[in-house]
Amino acid sequence: MPEPKGDTTAADAAEVKQANGREPAAAEPATEDKTAAQAPVADDSDVDDSGAEATTATDTGAEDSDQAESTAKADTDADAENTDADADAENTDADADDAPPSKFAKTIKLTPGAPLPKAEQIPSGEFTPHGIGGAKRPTLKKTTKSGARLRAVIGAAAAVAVIAAGTGVYFYIQANKPKLEAIGAAGEAPKVTIPSEEKPATALQIKNLVPGSGRAIAKGDMTVVNFVGYTWQGKKVADTYKDGQPQMWTIGQLLPGLDKGVTGQKAGGRVMLTIPPSEAFGPQGNSSIGVAPSDTLVFVVDILGGYNKSSAAQGTAVPLDDAKLPKVTDAGQGKAPKVTVPDSDPPSGLQDKTLIEGTGPVVRKGQALVAQYEGRIWESGKVFDSSWTRGTPAAFPIGTGKVIPGCRVLLVVPPKEGYGKAGAGGAGIKGSDTLVFVIDIVGAH
Repeated sequence: MPEPKGDTTAADAAEVKQANGREPAAAEPATEDKTAAQAPVADDSDVDDSGAEATTATDTGAEDSDQAESTAKADTDADAENTDADADAENTDADADDAPPSKFAKTIKLTPGAPLPKAEQIPSGEFTPHGIGGAKRPTLKKTTKSGARLRAVIGAAAAVAVIAAGTGVYFYIQANKPKLEAIGAAGEAPKVTIPSEEKPATALQIKNLVPGSGRAIAKGDMTVVNFVGYTWQGKKVADTYKDGQPQMWTIGQLLPGLDKGVTGQKAGGRVMLTIPPSEAFGPQGNSSIGVAPSDTLVFVVDILGGYNKSSAAQGTAVPLDDAKLPKVTDAGQGKAPKVTVPDSDPPSGLQDKTLIEGTGPVVRKGQALVAQYEGRIWESGKVFDSSWTRGTPAAFPIGTGKVIPGCRVLLVVPPKEGYGKAGAGGAGIKGSDTLVFVIDIVGAH
């Protein structure tokens, strides 16, 4: 009697194990098909039909066999894929044990025997920052080139920044480095800075700080100046601003550096001079003012005015019709006027007569007058002093009076108003002599 179709033989079990890689489930005990046993035997008339049915059953069995093989193959493939998936899952679990969990991770549950999900059904753990679309990201190749360009631009910018920073530091240091300078308006005491930590120039340095607008200073001129002088180490050795009294320099009779530095400058200007020892006091120095033989000097000089032998009063002539006084006649520019003293006795009091009326402010007390003058003795007519003869105006302070620059005045000075009873033996003036002066006031400072 044939075995029921539902039973599993040992060979079948082996084939299933080989295909699935697992032991087959235990076969259930065979049961007798009572329905089949009780079925009546067909008669001859049913033979053909039953044969057809058998054929049909055979075909159906073949189809069932093919379907079973296909199903078994599909199950085998599925089991293999599941096995691979299980291995991957085990590896993933192992990696997950080592790595910290991500807040973007999502667990995927796989059911054995079920088809694997499609790629689009698997959620991505990739984080897309706000405002950056993943689909629009550049490829690795483009990103690399862009990154290279970006790095090149950043590198170039950094290099430029470093160079600019270095240059800025250099210019900052240079701009803040002490330098030789004098700050202040012409006529006022300057603030002088000397870079004493640096070596001074070995040659005379002349720097015009304020240009003048008056006549140019020449050799032989009498120049009225205010000035301040320092050694290169910053020691002050002269200062007329402090005393409030300008000095009169005759160009050509000064330190070589001062003569050279002032010559050619215009009245009203300011000049700064750096004078090496060879152009200053030389090997002997000047101990009285604290200048050593090796000292370089720095002078800042305000040129208040320059005068020469041609300087004369400029204004309106005023006639003098007093026969008891000397007669004064102009002899031309640069020349002393002609003075004629009368044969009569001199006046007993001071005589002050204006011969040329100048313009400008009245000379103040304490100012220094710059003047051309000639002095003679009334009794003998002898000239004892003359700036016109020397070729250089003179300067002297004034007390009180109404003297105006540009004026020419005649003074008759009795002994008590002059040198007194002692006189001036060096000039040939006795204590009883009356003096006659003709003075051109050419400047006041």
